[in-house]
Amino acid sequence: MPVKDEAVSGLSLPGLDDIQDDALLHGRDVKRLRDATTSALSQVWSDTCATTALLTRKINEGNAAFTEKLNDPFAAVGQLLDSLPAIAMIQPDPQTP
Repeated sequence: MPVKDEAVSGLSLPGLDDIQDDALLHGRDVKRLRDATTSALSQVWSDTCATTALLTRKINEGNAAFTEKLNDPFAAVGQLLDSLPAIAMIQPDPQTP
């Protein structure tokens, strides 16, 4: 048996809440139910779009921060290598025949 949750459905229809599942419906009741259903679906769609946009923005911010920090270790190694003193390389004289 489904549980009715006003916070989720957002439907509060006086007069329709008391109708039994097997009761005979009148046209006005059906129209009110249809309108409420359409309104609820529109609200859910709108909320979903807003939530998706927020999630997308958070993911993009996280990716940007990760990308910026990804190069930090390589830059640190490069700076360390650049700070090492240069050592002259000694090569043997070429052999003459």
